[in-house]
Amino acid sequence: WASLLLPKMPTGPWIVVAATLLTLISIAFAPKKGWLSTWIKKRKMKRKILHENILKLFYHLGEADNQFFSVRTFDEMMLRRSIPLPELQGGIKALVAKNMLIVDGKGYKLSEAGLKDGQRITRLHRLWELYLSKYLRIEPDHVHDDAEAIEHIITPEIEQKLLDILGKPIMDPHNVEIPYTKSN
Repeated sequence: WASLLLPKMPTGPWIVVAATLLTLISIAFAPKKGWLSTWIKKRKMKRKILHENILKLFYHLGEADNQFFSVRTFDEMMLRRSIPLPELQGGIKALVAKNMLIVDGKGYKLSEAGLKDGQRITRLHRLWELYLSKYLRIEPDHVHDDAEAIEHIITPEIEQKLLDILGKPIMDPHNVEIPYTKSN
């Protein structure tokens, strides 16, 4: 059977073909650094960032009108933050499934857990902005984009270090309140 399926070739070239295939499979499917695992990690991080940005958006809307549990429409969300509508819809659907948002009529509102997470990501953002402006002497109007990039990877340990260094500040460099929970 093998002679019918495989052309007659010396063993050496078949070893090279087999080794090449094994190498490509290893590169693609290596558990930590393979193409597939890298793609999965990037996709998870992109999803995490989207979800945290949506919760932060809801928190900011709540800050603006002091109504953290008000129902928000897509139009209201789109006016405040430019997230492509299909991404926003998908992210909201996932957050509803995680009980971070609640469907209410023609809109969505924060759950208690969603409020807590929105507050957390807002706090991390503002603490990092303050750190950048105070210790790295970056002008307050230049810290937002850097804070947007790093807020999603700040661990509780790094947050505690920031609080220790900054002394649990009340305001960020833009004179906006930094939100704390009782456990902070």
